[in-house]
Amino acid sequence: MAGATVTDYISFKTFCSMSAAGDSHAQGLLPLMGRYGGLVRTGAVILIFTGIIMVTINNSLWDEIWFKIKLALAILLVLNGVFIGNSLGMKFRKMASGNFIPGGQERHISMQLNRFYLAQLTLFILIIFVSIVRPGKK
Repeated sequence: MAGATVTDYISFKTFCSMSAAGDSHAQGLLPLMGRYGGLVRTGAVILIFTGIIMVTINNSLWDEIWFKIKLALAILLVLNGVFIGNSLGMKFRKMASGNFIPGGQERHISMQLNRFYLAQLTLFILIIFVSIVRPGKK
């Protein structure tokens, strides 16, 4: 899930810089960018499924504060993707499939999408950090 998000972010930034430079090849990235959502959704399902299995196998895991923090961060990650990322991604792809000129409305959506990606990546880093440090581990 994190890898697909990083790849999607890099593709997004590449598309924006190529479009700003007037490179007509930028449109070739759009079909590729549209496929990352499926990978991220698959990763989210695996993340949730493995969390459920971990709690099922090890009942005492639910008593661990670090696991609750990690679970809350994972839920934020999924909700951010579903409610913010989906709508921004759809707007961006619709806008970008036309004559994309970075400025005005395009710039506003690009900035929002950039903030979305940075929030997602920050949540991933926090999840990894909590998993490693395990605050309050018994």
